[in-house]
Amino acid sequence: MKYFLRQLFISSVPIILLGTLAFHLTCYDIRQTASESAFKSLEQSSQFMKQILSDGTTIEATFNPDSFSGFSLKHILKEKTLDYHNAVKYPIFSSILNTFVNANPWIESVYLYWPNDYGNILVSNKGLTRLEYMEDTGWLADYEALTGDRTCTSFIQPRRQSDGDGIFHDMITIYQKIMTLDYQTAQGIAVINVTPSLIGDYLKQQRTFSDQELYLFTDSWTLLAGSDQVHGAKELMLLEKLGEEANAAFGALPSGEHKVHIRENGYTISVLRDEDAPFLYVSIIPDRQLYAIPTQLLHITGVLVALSILVSLGLAAANSRGISRNIHTIMDIFHAAQNGEPLPSVPESANDEQSYIITNLISTFIKQEYLTVQLSEKVYKAKTLELVALQSQINPHFLFNTLETIHMKAFQLTGGPNDVSVLIENLSDIMHYTLSDPNERISLENEIAYSKAYLYIQKFRYKDKFHIIWEYDPDILPIPMIKLVMQPLLENAIHHGIAPSAWECLLKIKIYQRDGLLYLHIIDTGMGMTRQQREELLSRTLDDHTPYQHIGLSNTWKRLMLVYGDKAQIRIRSKYQRGTAITLILPVCV
Repeated sequence: MKYFLRQLFISSVPIILLGTLAFHLTCYDIRQTASESAFKSLEQSSQFMKQILSDGTTIEATFNPDSFSGFSLKHILKEKTLDYHNAVKYPIFSSILNTFVNANPWIESVYLYWPNDYGNILVSNKGLTRLEYMEDTGWLADYEALTGDRTCTSFIQPRRQSDGDGIFHDMITIYQKIMTLDYQTAQGIAVINVTPSLIGDYLKQQRTFSDQELYLFTDSWTLLAGSDQVHGAKELMLLEKLGEEANAAFGALPSGEHKVHIRENGYTISVLRDEDAPFLYVSIIPDRQLYAIPTQLLHITGVLVALSILVSLGLAAANSRGISRNIHTIMDIFHAAQNGEPLPSVPESANDEQSYIITNLISTFIKQEYLTVQLSEKVYKAKTLELVALQSQINPHFLFNTLETIHMKAFQLTGGPNDVSVLIENLSDIMHYTLSDPNERISLENEIAYSKAYLYIQKFRYKDKFHIIWEYDPDILPIPMIKLVMQPLLENAIHHGIAPSAWECLLKIKIYQRDGLLYLHIIDTGMGMTRQQREELLSRTLDDHTPYQHIGLSNTWKRLMLVYGDKAQIRIRSKYQRGTAITLILPVCV
C-alpha cells in the first residue's frame, strides 16, 4: 500500500496539476479570443450597415428638391400627364435611380414619393406609376407617421412586403425624408427596401465559430436580420430576455462605452451598440462549442488519472511479488551455502536492493579454484594468439627481404633497369604496402599508387589482354581511407572477368566525390555474370558467416563494414559476356 500510494502520488499529482492549469489557461485564452473575435465580427457588420444607410443619404441628396433633378422630379410627380419636356427629363431620373439600385445588390427596390393629387410615384426598375397600381402599399402608414415627427429624419422598420398574389416577403425598409433648406418638415420620402436574407448572408460570413450566430437589431430591440432563422422557443426566450439585460448592462457602463458581455443559459453573448446609427449588433456563441477543447482536456485528465491508478496498482503488485521472490532466493542461498549444495542462478541484473544483495552473495560464494582456472585459461589463449601473430609475420617479412635482394642483383647484372627489376620493384612496393600496420589510415593517393603497381604486374602477365583507364580528379587524392580496398576488386575483375574472355578487354577505374560520399567504380568488359551468378555473389558478400580468411570481395566488404558501418554501400551490376561493374560508396572521413 505504501508503494502504491507513493507511485500514485508521483504519477497522478503532476497530471492533475497540469490538467487543471491547462483547463483554466485554455478557458481564459478562449474567452479572450472569442471576445475579440466576436467584437471584430460585429464591428465589420456595423461598417456594412453604415454603408447601407449612406446609400439612403446618397439618394436623398441626389433627389433633394434643392437640386435640379429633385426639383424637376417633384414637379413631374405632381402632374397628371407628362408634357414633352417632362417626358424627356423623366427617363433620365428613372435611369439614375435604376443605376443606383442595380449597383447595390442588397437593395431590393427604392420608391420616391411626394404627396400629389394623382398618387404618382417613381419606383426603381418599374418607372413612373401610381399608388393604386402598386402591390406594396404597406409603407404608406409608416410614412404618414414619420411626416408628422419633425425630430426624426430617417426611420428603419422590418415589415412584410406583398407581391400582389397573397404572398408576403420579409423586408427591411429605410425611410429617408427628403428635406429642403427652406422647410423644416419634409413632404417627400425615399423608401429603400433592403433584403434581410442578403444581410443574413453577410452576417454568416463574419462568423468565427460554426455554431455562432450574429443578429442585427434596431435600437429598440426589434430584430431586423440574423445569420440564422430563430426557430425554437429557447432562442425566442433568449432574445426577448437579451434586450432587458443588455439595456441594464449599457446603463451601468461609463460614458463612451458601447460593448457589453452577457453570460446566459449556456451562451456567451456579446453586444455592440452603434454610436452613429440606430442599430444593435449581437453575437451568440454556445458554451458547448466555445469550451469544447477545455472539456476534452478535463476528460483526458480524468482518463490519465484512471490509467495512473491502474498502472500504480500493477507496479505495486509486481514490486510485492519481486520482493517476496528475492527474499526466498536469499534464504535458498544461505541454505545451499550451509549444506554445500549448488548455488541458485544469479539474477540477470540488480534492479533493486534485494537483487543487489543476491548478486553479491553469489559472487562471494563462487569458489576461488574456478576463478584461478578461468584466469589460467585466458592467459594461455592470449599467449597462443600472440605466437600465431608473430609466426604469421615471419614468412611475409622474409619474402619481402628476399625480393629486395633479388631486385638489387638483377639491377647489377643488367647494369640498369629492366622488365625484371621493374616487376620486382612493383612487387616489393606491394609487399611493403601490405605488411604495414593494417589499422593505419592511408590517403586515396597511396591506394591508387598501390593499385597501379599491382595492375602493372598483371598487365605484364597478361600481355595485351586488357587496357586500363583511370578517371579521377586530383583534388580527391588526399581523402583518407582504409588500405587494400581496390586490389581485391581488381583481382576479381582480372581473374574472373578478363582472363577467361576470348577478346581484348577494357578495365576502367572511375573515382569521384559527391555530397560527402566517395564513389569508387571498377568496370570491366570481360565475361560478366548471369543474374543468378550476380545474386549468389552479392549474397555471399553480405553473408556474415563467410570465413574472413577468404581474400576477395567478401573480405573487403567486411572490413569496410567494420570501419564505416551502415554508411558503406556496395552495388554490383553485370551482364553475361558484356562485363561487370562494382561500385563502392564510402563516407568521406576527414
